[in-house]
Amino acid sequence: MSDLRSKKKLATYHALAAAARTLAAERGPDAVTVEEIADAAGVSPRTFFNYFSCKEEAIVGSEPSLIAALVEQVTNRPSDEDPLTVLEAVLTSEESAHLAGWHQRIHVAESGNGSIEPERSERWKQRVEALKAATDSEEVADLADLWRKRMEMARRFPQLLPRHLAGIAQLERELTGVIATRLNVDAASDPYPRLVVVAALATIRSTIGWWLQSDRSTTLGGVIHEGFEMLRSGLGTPPDREGN
Repeated sequence: MSDLRSKKKLATYHALAAAARTLAAERGPDAVTVEEIADAAGVSPRTFFNYFSCKEEAIVGSEPSLIAALVEQVTNRPSDEDPLTVLEAVLTSEESAHLAGWHQRIHVAESGNGSIEPERSERWKQRVEALKAATDSEEVADLADLWRKRMEMARRFPQLLPRHLAGIAQLERELTGVIATRLNVDAASDPYPRLVVVAALATIRSTIGWWLQSDRSTTLGGVIHEGFEMLRSGLGTPPDREGN
């Protein structure tokens, strides 16, 4: 497949996912149809099913390009890096945020593509800009908005939870496999690869969730890094909290 064609397919995927999430957030998933999602993205319903098996997958499913990119990045990290260092670097990388689609969705919002109303696009852009202002890098802001939006949708609409969890499980499986390969162990007989992957993903999810509900006096990137440092230390009681 040519690079141009790959980019067009990725752009269509992201446009459909953005339309699905926007419409579902406004009306609720049950009130949105595949036809409406396709129309908002400027494609046909038939094209929708070339990318997704159902509307729930479009709303909260894992993105194949992102998972593949994460696996590739883990593979290409320096061989002397420990698994937690590798996972922290990869899960907060600019490339991952880009492939997750947030840069593309900014373009979709700015272009007025499909039937997504300008005021909704503007609210979305303002939210991302606020995240960027409160974080220490654009890619961490994009990552935060990605996790925030998916967690919010799964929390608001319980019917999306099975698909959301299935996506997380798929990501865990792929990352577990590549971490096992780096360590030259069998993930079926050694629990470490899956344990470290699940712990890293939980650190990302929990620190972002905490930061979004905090006064945001510290940067998100700093909070994520502190979370990984706590994980490295074994999650014992931090020295400055002992006796409290």
